[in-house]
Amino acid sequence: MPDTLAQKIKAKYPGQYDDIPDADLEQRVIVKYPGVYDDIPRTAAKASTTPAPVAAPERTWADTAKDAVGGVRAGIANTVYGGGDFIRRATGMERIIDTPEVKAAMTPPASTAGKVGMAAEQLGEFFLPTGLIGKAGKVAEVAKAGALTAAQTGGDPTATAVSAGLTAAVPVCRD
Repeated sequence: MPDTLAQKIKAKYPGQYDDIPDADLEQRVIVKYPGVYDDIPRTAAKASTTPAPVAAPERTWADTAKDAVGGVRAGIANTVYGGGDFIRRATGMERIIDTPEVKAAMTPPASTAGKVGMAAEQLGEFFLPTGLIGKAGKVAEVAKAGALTAAQTGGDPTATAVSAGLTAAVPVCRD
């Protein structure tokens, strides 16, 4: 019957951990599962000084999306603060663009997704004409009116279409 933690692991998984010294195997298990195997005796030999490799945390799609949105947000902040800095320099006001808070707002997440999000936002600013932005706002307004009507009427297609159509046809009055 196996006595130590390493012997129990090697008995349960024959051949898989034969190349790892018992003390090293125990150290890796203890690091990966802290507190779980505290009551099982350990090997008397000391573990090697090389620490067990720690796997990087796995990133999810949500993490990637969050970083991409953070990159877009940083791109917008870069534009806003850059324009504001131009105005502040022209009018002799105190510049805030070099403060840590502003630098942090203008810095995208260090991941690839964060950098791609910022680049996409910057390219969008460059290539998207202002007239399209206004049209996109109108399309969003029409969609919002249709969705609101659909929610209020329980999904009545006629009412939803009429509401969206009226919103599209009537010019928006802005102050």
